[in-house]
Amino acid sequence: AMMSVAVDGSTVEEWDVRGCVHRDEAPARTARGADGSFSEAWMDMGLPYRKGGPALTYRSADGSTREVWYETRKGKHRYDGGPAEITVAADGTRTEMYYEEGVLHREGGPALLVSTADGTLLKAENFLAGEHQGDAQDNEPPDSV
Repeated sequence: AMMSVAVDGSTVEEWDVRGCVHRDEAPARTARGADGSFSEAWMDMGLPYRKGGPALTYRSADGSTREVWYETRKGKHRYDGGPAEITVAADGTRTEMYYEEGVLHREGGPALLVSTADGTLLKAENFLAGEHQGDAQDNEPPDSV
């Protein structure tokens, strides 16, 4: 492992195998900022990859977070059906994006969801194989009278 420390106290630890960022069963790159920010990357021969958890995790100094799942080597993907990318802004706004092998895709529900900290839905959009299918609300049946 190679560790570097900046003048401000920020650190980066990186594992390298044959010229590629790589580490089995643990993060291959971890960075900690002097401001409290943090990032972690699980890498397989230079590509983000991790089974059963996010391959990329970020936490900013303002408390915002981002997780990205790469359970295949073909791109963002999550086998358990959950969102492959989750971002929570400092104000609590939550964005969930569902991917299948690197493209926005979700059957039976919206692939893009944005909600406030209290859970109020702000946006819901349908995608199949990366193609936008419209706002999820547009596909709801009309209320019966």
